[in-house]
Amino acid sequence: MNLAIFSEDSLYFDGENYVSKNPLTKLYAALDSIVGDVTLSGPTKQTDRPVEGYVDSSITYSPRPHYGSVVEFVKHSPSILSPTYRNIKRNVSRADLVMIRLPSPIGLLVYRQARKHETPYFVYLAGDIRNVATGGEKYEGSLVKMGVSASATAFHWANVLISRGTLTFTTGSALRKAFNAHAAHCVNLVPSVISERDIHERGDACRGDEVHLLFVGRLVPVKGLKYLLKAIQSVVESGVNVHLRIVGDGQQRPQLEQLAGRLGIAQRVTFCGHVAFGPELLDYYRSSDVFVLPSLSEGVPKTLTEAMASGVPVVATDVGGVSDAITHGETGLLIGTRSASEIHDAVMTLIENPSRRRTIIENGYEFVRQHTVNAQAELMAEEIRKFYSNAEGSRQ
Repeated sequence: MNLAIFSEDSLYFDGENYVSKNPLTKLYAALDSIVGDVTLSGPTKQTDRPVEGYVDSSITYSPRPHYGSVVEFVKHSPSILSPTYRNIKRNVSRADLVMIRLPSPIGLLVYRQARKHETPYFVYLAGDIRNVATGGEKYEGSLVKMGVSASATAFHWANVLISRGTLTFTTGSALRKAFNAHAAHCVNLVPSVISERDIHERGDACRGDEVHLLFVGRLVPVKGLKYLLKAIQSVVESGVNVHLRIVGDGQQRPQLEQLAGRLGIAQRVTFCGHVAFGPELLDYYRSSDVFVLPSLSEGVPKTLTEAMASGVPVVATDVGGVSDAITHGETGLLIGTRSASEIHDAVMTLIENPSRRRTIIENGYEFVRQHTVNAQAELMAEEIRKFYSNAEGSRQ
């Protein structure tokens, strides 16, 4: 079977290899070994510099014109729309089965081609664009917010149309609930890029003279990092020798660096920049004592299973699909959004209560072993087989 996957993750071609900064490519590679030959169509940028990321030669790559966002796609559509359309048409016509990863500015184009060629397709829904667009603090001004909200709503209903009557994988139970009435069959996933060999056993955390806190993700308002920095200030005031490492990059970094300075904690915060999934990133997890995710909106972040696999207890806001991975008091601690005080209290609980901390670590190991990337691929493959039992035969 030839599975064509239409992704929104940027690919980088250095003349020899295609590199993805999103380790979700590991899932596509796992599907390749289970379902059949995978062709990955993604926005691709030529580069003459080394790019840190994930490389897998088992996948067939099909580059299409690069864009970094929906806004860029619309802005450059006069020059990129035609070659993008040709890429879609070619790959859909050759495929036995198509996966449309949403939200995506090309989702409707892929959907129309799949319908035209009578190629079976399914949906991988990575998030609710309405929450992503309006759940953070990126946009200011009532008119701007109204415009963003209207655009996000239009995208949402396009996603509903595409998922209607077909197999739909959702990342989080909230998304599953929202799309269950539209899709023929909805399957909830806990995204993971962790393999068995990535799991690092350790008995406990918070045993050194300094407590190391960690955040991994984009530096954008929706991640709620200003509340984490304020929490660090109060943890220091509680008499704890603490240091926060922020792994990731984004538009908000200068403001966050300034805020750390104003709060008097600049020496206790290290901005590490972007680090691709791999040994270096796993080392950050393994040398940390508490992982904090203070997001205002999320799907089911892969960082949760990455932390669990490294024996790092998790503090996370109870948003989106976070509770699919974090059961309060069992696999982590759940807190409210926009609350530095709740972050402080949860971190202090983990520092001061070794028994509870160790229980959370052990339960995290058990959870992540059930949700490795191979386990996710097996689940998807089984659901695909059941839903499209005659898909390959109908194309022969």
